[in-house]
Formats: sequence, structure tokens, C-alpha cells
Amino acid sequence: MAKNTLMICILMMVSAASLTPAAAHEFWVAPQDYTPLQGNQVVVALKNGQRMKGADYPYLSDRFQSFTITTRQGTRRAQGMDGDIPALTFIARQPGLHIIAYHSKSLRITYVTFDEFAKYLDYEGLGNIAAEHQKRGLPQSGFSERYIRCAKGLIQVGPVGAKDRDRPTGLPFELVATVNPYVAGINKLPVLLLWQGKPVAGRQISVFRRNAATVTRSIVFTDKAGRAEIPLTGGGTFLLNAVNFEALEDGRVLWQSHWASLTFNLPSQN
Repeated sequence: MAKNTLMICILMMVSAASLTPAAAHEFWVAPQDYTPLQGNQVVVALKNGQRMKGADYPYLSDRFQSFTITTRQGTRRAQGMDGDIPALTFIARQPGLHIIAYHSKSLRITYVTFDEFAKYLDYEGLGNIAAEHQKRGLPQSGFSERYIRCAKGLIQVGPVGAKDRDRPTGLPFELVATVNPYVAGINKLPVLLLWQGKPVAGRQISVFRRNAATVTRSIVFTDKAGRAEIPLTGGGTFLLNAVNFEALEDGRVLWQSHWASLTFNLPSQN
């Protein structure tokens, strides 16, 4: 790895370690082109930030549990070199839907005050976790959370075929589009939210949409079957984000969160 690239990676890791999810909410897969032609080079960034604005995260093999590309032909490892920015580059040799899935190793954050923890949970629709924290009489400061990223991006190479469908990739917390968003003429995208392969009911999904220079955020909730519908009218680049929490008893590490994201892009409509 070149010296300058190494220094960039070190600075990014230091910066990322200083950010809580409340300050840098989302982590997502961001292809430069979501609908490349067969044979074209595909460049995919990993982004960490908020409201679809964030810094590039490098390919760092010691920071993820798995990083894969799933196509009609099966699943293969996403190949890269440590320090690569953008994180992934490959040739789209085969047509069809390409599912990019990234499962990070855990990172830890420590909260100085309970208020910052509670505000972040409220934003993610998880106020019940803050209430549980209080009810259990847990520390009001100096406690930690372990968090894990489960990010997916959908890239359509060439025309949509009958076998071009999103599917579970084995991420512990995962958003699955039950209809290919690149199918022409659909106004709403049905999605399924899974935790350990089972549907998650009543969970908030943040829907970020970039259309031209404007980014909006709306909220939907999963039903009893873990399903929700995402409005697509108007097109744009979409980032869906959901969070899952579990209680821990590991010293001052009291909680573990998993962050699921899903990205895709549709032609903008005025």
C-alpha cells in the first residue's frame, strides 16, 4: 500500500472511531453507476455518514466478516486490496442483478451522556430501548454499545431477466427487496426485513431519497409479517436504513446494534 494511501486510511479510521451512530447514522453501498452495461467496469464505494452524505470507507479486510457479490451464477467474494478507495472495482462480465453485501466486524462506541444515547434511539424509532435502559437502572454515562453494519446495494447489469431477484445473503440483519426495483412501471417496492432469517414486525425503516441535489427522509414501518412498501414515484437514488438492538452483559458494553441498509437507483422524474 502506498504511504499516502496508508495515511488516509489511518486518518479515516481515527475519524470513524470518534463518531457515534448518532453523529454518522448510516453506512451504505454506493455504486457510481447502478445500471452499467455488460462488460463495463463497476466502481462501488462504501459510505459512512448521514442523509446520503458521507466519507468513502476503504477496503479493509480486517474490518469485515464478509464482502460478497451475488449474481445469477452464485456468490463470490468481493476482491480488493487493503486501502482501496473506492472499496470495490470489478468488470460486469455477466448480465443480471448484482447484489453487493457487506457484513462488518463489530466496532464499539462509548456514550458520555444518556441524552445523546436517547436522542439517537428516538431518531431510529427505538425509544423503547432508552426506556428499558432506564428501567433496568443501567449507567447514565460511560457505557458502551457494540455495532455491526449489514449493507447491501443492488446493481442491474443489462435488461431485467426472470431470475434477477434480490434474496437473503446471510446477513444477520437484512433488508430484502421482494420485487426487483429495476422492473419497469412499479410505483411501490415491497421489502422484507429479516433478523437471523426471521421477519421483524413493527420496525422503523428510514427511506432516504436523493433526487437531483435534494435529499429527503421519510419513514415506513414493517407490518406483522416484516414487510413494508417503499414509494418509488419520482425516482432517484434510494437508501433504506433500519436498526436492531440487543441487550448485552459484557462489562460496560450494555448494548449491541445491527444496522441494515439497502441502496438502488431509479431514473429521476420531474
